[in-house]
Amino acid sequence: LATILLSTDAAIHNTLLRRRPTNPDMPVANLPSLSRSMQDDLLSLPLCPPPYDVFVARQMGYVAHSQASVATTDAETVLFQCKPYPESGFCNQFEPGGPHSGLGWVAVGPCRWAEDGSSSSSSTSSTSG
Repeated sequence: LATILLSTDAAIHNTLLRRRPTNPDMPVANLPSLSRSMQDDLLSLPLCPPPYDVFVARQMGYVAHSQASVATTDAETVLFQCKPYPESGFCNQFEPGGPHSGLGWVAVGPCRWAEDGSSSSSSTSSTSG
């Protein structure tokens, strides 16, 4: 029985790492089915920045150290950061996670959505840095 409970707890934890909460009124930290250590792990992830936006890229809005999130095919949300100059010029040409994205983007790792379902507000920058 303990193995089944651990397995279920881990499955719930992995699902939460990969998905934006469908019910933003239920904070991640208050989910009773997660162990305290799993709640701490989840809350230690960085907040997801706004998703990559083609319009921002067309306006040359992604500069060195800008961040964007991308939902991958397995429903995980990954945080990407634009490389420093001179590679940063590729951030407006290639979508993070897509073909050739490694020319301008670095995958930082999984990220989590804020408890209210919003993204991090300090992610994209339209100033050089």
